[in-house]
Amino acid sequence: MRGAFDWEMYYKRIPIPDEIKNPDPSDPFESPVMAGGLFAVDREYFEELGGYDPGLDIWGGEQYELSFKVWQCGGRMVDAPCSRVGHVYRKFVPYKVPAGVNLGKNLKRVAEVWMDEYKEHLYRRRPHLRQTNMGDISGQLQLRERLKCKPFKWFMKVVAPDIILHYPPVEPEPAASGEVYKWVPDFGWGRSY
Repeated sequence: MRGAFDWEMYYKRIPIPDEIKNPDPSDPFESPVMAGGLFAVDREYFEELGGYDPGLDIWGGEQYELSFKVWQCGGRMVDAPCSRVGHVYRKFVPYKVPAGVNLGKNLKRVAEVWMDEYKEHLYRRRPHLRQTNMGDISGQLQLRERLKCKPFKWFMKVVAPDIILHYPPVEPEPAASGEVYKWVPDFGWGRSY
């Protein structure tokens, strides 16, 4: 399984396409996005990419920001099945999200800097993000230009064409619609609410 996302920007895992599947399942394989901050990277390369967007708050969206940046700016991201990574989940969050912090801001920053016209698929599913204050992204846009990064359309066509097969950007019309009724003894048919 490799890293992916739906158009609400929830992290997903999808099957490795046959055309890039390795004969040995323990060999590393390309993955469009990573899960959170679980990665290894050369420090100089990370700094050349500008590290994480300094405008991101606390957590959320950083996995997309770095994944898109790596791929679109000439890098490559692989999952290494035989690597061992420990991640401790706590029963509670040891910090409070400060008042006024909107974690949707991070997704909007990522969409506006890296996703080009594909950001509309996110806004269609999360329309409230259109009004979210994302802060100044001019530094990130300049970074993208300086690094001569490719468009998101390239990312979707070359790196992640299989995401659309699992999570189409435009959801198909429902096959059927209607209302549900139930039979209530001594009453008859009634609407189910």
